[in-house]
Amino acid sequence: MTQVLAKEMTREAYLEFERSSEQRYEFVNGKLVEVEVAKRLHELLVATITAILFPKLRGTEWNVYASNLKIAIDAFGNYRFADVSVIRGEASFVGEDITNDATVLFEILSESTANVDRGEKFAEYQTLPSLEEYVLVSTEKVQVEVYHRDNRTEWTYQVLQNKSDKLQLRGIGVEMTLAEIYERTNM
Repeated sequence: MTQVLAKEMTREAYLEFERSSEQRYEFVNGKLVEVEVAKRLHELLVATITAILFPKLRGTEWNVYASNLKIAIDAFGNYRFADVSVIRGEASFVGEDITNDATVLFEILSESTANVDRGEKFAEYQTLPSLEEYVLVSTEKVQVEVYHRDNRTEWTYQVLQNKSDKLQLRGIGVEMTLAEIYERTNM
């Protein structure tokens, strides 16, 4: 269960606190929100997606990052962690561990995070200027949901459920099958 700590603080105080904490926290509406410790399947999916993306992005302007990069959601004043981020170049970085933009974001869904990932996090991520795809990966079954940005305010939603289905990330020119994503999961 995700825990919200009632102590309100500024963004600057959050950054100082979070960088020295052994536990990870997001910063949402002026409060600390504890980030759930990931389970084995979650970590395997993050590692697999990162491993698929890394060689496909070699020689391009995009880099792939796993879970520890803070995403500044300036429109809301929040800091979030995505499970996997694809970021263009260095211009989006506002600190060594903070970006304020991304081209593709992945969230690995768990029972306790799915509603937040589909709801308030997606609403916040939509304010990132160059976000082109938001991908939700299920840990319950073979299923990937992807939102493709059509224009500034419209998104197309697609559900992939067969291992032969291809996740096409148009924003970075990469595709992968669900069989690749779920390769070592016994799903």
